[in-house]
Amino acid sequence: MSFKLPSMTRETSSTTGTGDRSLAGAISGYLAVSVGLSDQDTTWARISLGSDFEEGLYTYNSGANSLTPTTIYRSTNSNSAVNFGAGTKDVAIILPGPSDIPAADLASFRALLGISAAGGFLNKFRNGTMDIWQRGTSMTITTSGGYTADGWIVVPTGASVAISQFGGSLTANTLKVTGASSVTDVIVKQRIEGVIAAALTSQTVTVQARVYNNTGGSITPTLTVGRPGSLDTAPYNNLDVNGVSLQACANGTATVVAYTFSANPNTFDGLEISFDFGNNFSSNAKYIAISECDIRVTPNVPTGLTAAINIPPPELRAIANEAILCARYYLQITNPKFIGIAGSASNVSRLGFTLEAPMRAAPTLTLNGTLPVFYGTSGGATSTTTLNSISTNYSTTQALEFDGGTSASVMSTGYPAMIYQSGTGSISASAEL
Repeated sequence: MSFKLPSMTRETSSTTGTGDRSLAGAISGYLAVSVGLSDQDTTWARISLGSDFEEGLYTYNSGANSLTPTTIYRSTNSNSAVNFGAGTKDVAIILPGPSDIPAADLASFRALLGISAAGGFLNKFRNGTMDIWQRGTSMTITTSGGYTADGWIVVPTGASVAISQFGGSLTANTLKVTGASSVTDVIVKQRIEGVIAAALTSQTVTVQARVYNNTGGSITPTLTVGRPGSLDTAPYNNLDVNGVSLQACANGTATVVAYTFSANPNTFDGLEISFDFGNNFSSNAKYIAISECDIRVTPNVPTGLTAAINIPPPELRAIANEAILCARYYLQITNPKFIGIAGSASNVSRLGFTLEAPMRAAPTLTLNGTLPVFYGTSGGATSTTTLNSISTNYSTTQALEFDGGTSASVMSTGYPAMIYQSGTGSISASAEL
């Protein structure tokens, strides 16, 4: 027995009184309750006759083909079961709204659904809102693929595509991919670190995204879910979902696409979730925009293409929380100015910098644009040198160390030192998957 909300389920009943509601057959255009429920399953239903109604939790009895009221939350009989008279009752399986469940009963209702009071089954995508763009909000991505909005990789086939930040609906931003002549495919994907994906292991999992289609015709994206052979190590070619078709996306509209699958016992090694938008980008007038991305545990949702009634509202984290999570994988420090106490080793002058969030692994460090200047003091005297490299000898997941030159006269251990950038540039630290 379990809690289920089968979609498009609606029947009639002629039962009178307040007891079991015997079911008398599906209403035209709908499915019978028996199609979506098994014996002793719990569901949420609304039963009505004229102006009288009751709504709440019911238990399905397959032998009698009936629904037994378990807890009535709303009704025209002071929130108790209605003493229905003669007539044909309408019995509909529906999704309860947030205001339908009294605050005092929320804890028990969450327990019924398998959701913890600490926040439930959380979205495992990072930057599902497409709010964080440390690499810039517009770029060109070649056929070798590359990171765009933080966490999201775009891989075109045939030719390069243009990437830009675009307006959204529930979210302020989307990831816009614009095609060009010779583009024959576009994939948008994210790799989920094993320590985060582990919570999905052996669970029923739903993936969803909101897609705005402006390609000139209807498109049907496909979904692929892959795992690596070892922890967080590409390629992700152990496929749990292999190119299944998602919901069709009409041109000029936004569509929520969603699919539910059974996660593999080795999901703790990590996941790669890929949305493939196909051969629909043959000119720079054609684009898609994706956002509101969510992947989470969804108990009791049937596997396969997810019915609209079973798609959970996406968890859209605050931008400050997304920024901290994204900094675990990539950090762009623009026009840096670091002040501290310098140290030296092997006649190389260095200055350390503590990261705002521990990174997934010791990062790869890159100087971008104008080279920063190292300003140091030695016994009261001051001198400067231009940074032409960054030391990786002492880079860890929580700190960077900058090489100030091989001349010991630049500064002395324990004296104040500073790194600053007078022109346009940045230092990037990457621990991407």
